[in-house]
Amino acid sequence: MLWRSLPGTPQVRRALLQLLIVFLVGLSLAAVWTWPLLPNLGSSLPFDPNSAGPSGSDMHIWTWNFWWAGEAATGGGQSFHSDAIFAPFGHSLAFHTHSFLYGLVTLPLQWLGGAAFAVGMALLLLPAAAFTATFALARELGTSRFAAGVAAFGWAFAPYFLQKGLEHLCFVASPWPPLLALFLLRWMGPGRAWPAALGAGVVAGLALLSGSMVGLFLVLFGVAIAVFAPSAPAESRGEAFRSRRRRLLEPGPLLLFLVAAGCLSLPLLTEARSEALDLADFEARHAQSADFFARDVAVQPQLSDFLRLSAQHPLASLPDQPQPGWNEVSALHVSGVLIVLAALALTLARGRRSWAWLGIALLFLLLSWDPVLAAADGGVFSSIYRRLPFLDALRVPARFLPFALLPLCLLAGLGFDVLRHRSRPAAILLLGLLVVEQWSRAVPLMDVTPPPAVVALEALPRRPGGGDTVLSLPVQMGASEAMTWQAVHGRPVLFSFVSRTNPRALRFWMETAPDLFALVIPRMTRDGSVFVPGAEALSIDLEGLGIGDVLVDEAALGAAGPELLALLTELLDSMPGWERQPVEGRVAWWRRVA
Repeated sequence: MLWRSLPGTPQVRRALLQLLIVFLVGLSLAAVWTWPLLPNLGSSLPFDPNSAGPSGSDMHIWTWNFWWAGEAATGGGQSFHSDAIFAPFGHSLAFHTHSFLYGLVTLPLQWLGGAAFAVGMALLLLPAAAFTATFALARELGTSRFAAGVAAFGWAFAPYFLQKGLEHLCFVASPWPPLLALFLLRWMGPGRAWPAALGAGVVAGLALLSGSMVGLFLVLFGVAIAVFAPSAPAESRGEAFRSRRRRLLEPGPLLLFLVAAGCLSLPLLTEARSEALDLADFEARHAQSADFFARDVAVQPQLSDFLRLSAQHPLASLPDQPQPGWNEVSALHVSGVLIVLAALALTLARGRRSWAWLGIALLFLLLSWDPVLAAADGGVFSSIYRRLPFLDALRVPARFLPFALLPLCLLAGLGFDVLRHRSRPAAILLLGLLVVEQWSRAVPLMDVTPPPAVVALEALPRRPGGGDTVLSLPVQMGASEAMTWQAVHGRPVLFSFVSRTNPRALRFWMETAPDLFALVIPRMTRDGSVFVPGAEALSIDLEGLGIGDVLVDEAALGAAGPELLALLTELLDSMPGWERQPVEGRVAWWRRVA
């Protein structure tokens, strides 16, 4: 009775029920593909051992992201600027791998089980949403329900997404690309363009709130769809590409699209403009200190990378010592089954084949490969991105692959229908091979249970006069467990990770607190080549920067060398005005008491 009382026609209710069933199927597949994450939600998170160890996993960034979304939603901060990192400055999150939207929509889950629990659930919900959206897009193209499920499985559970999900939540399968394609198809097709333009604008705005890089890639995908103008079956067969593209330029719907996208993403765009101008001004005045650290290393893909099995496949052979950046190309596998089914669609499905989808797939496959002509410049396309303002986020060619896989999966869905009508056993065989190709080994998990020192710090009241900033050692200029700890104790931290190291803050610390700067940047080394400050000088530095607590991961520091741990412990124990707190576990805690 409750279902029948919902608004809409019986057809609408049946469609909604079908999508709900598809979503639940996708959620079940996500639970299987990420096993054993489900029974460890809240206490563990996945990580990619080919990218970094548990202490340096980027999943700590996402735990922090979700926590910060909760802080902003409850009035404790801004959506795209945080004063809780790089204290006392704070830092813009406009160009950070920040997903405010995902943190916002999972707030009930965060309140239920904490930030790590919400992140783990997002790793299940996002593939399920992507599966559902791709299913709807494939149905729009005229495939059967079963074939639409094949297309949805091929894309949402592609090896690339499964491995990227171990580190980069912003690159997990999401509903935005298939939904944008769906609305653009309807916008270009016959009928009312206004609802489709509004839908496309909402999707574009939400994608930008999911991450600036996500939005940038999605914009390029939308441009490709507009250029190639693929058709839907409802359109007349002889309708020209030019007519479909012309509908996208009609002033009314186009304005509605821009207003919808702009209004939703306005906080991000405003902060991005301010941060870009501020950073450009700083780099112009301090070019010699604009970058203290080397940028991420990205391996240039080879054609063989698209043919070999993903690093997460049970049969994959892994190198003994992966090179830096290898994780970016270790999951570029393009399924042979999808290629065969797409070829069947192009050669046999004469009534509804679409060479436009093939053109989009080949374009983004070329961008993913990014062939090298001159070794010094890197790939042909990425060498251009590096020279253009705000396009440096595109410098990793492998991240274009999802936009080649989506049109390939749509063609594969069409091809599966053709094969199913000609030979059902062959269709079932290829589906089984697709599952085998995209199978994943058990997901590595890391414990994210907060140490007793962090739990004890959380329970303490704030100091009336401030001085609550926390310094966590050893400092990692990358993701670190300290970000997950901050999501528990909630206090500002001196160092943190953003997509680019903050040169302004580093310059300030280097000049204002040289003893602290010498201690943590760069880290102390075994040969003693790094200056170690005196206890009194370090105490003055810490007080001047408002630091009230120092957390030391003794396990991480001890792994680098027992003598370093002993040296740092002796230094902190001898600082005037500081006392070591009696806590158990691997994380030691010093607190300023005077």
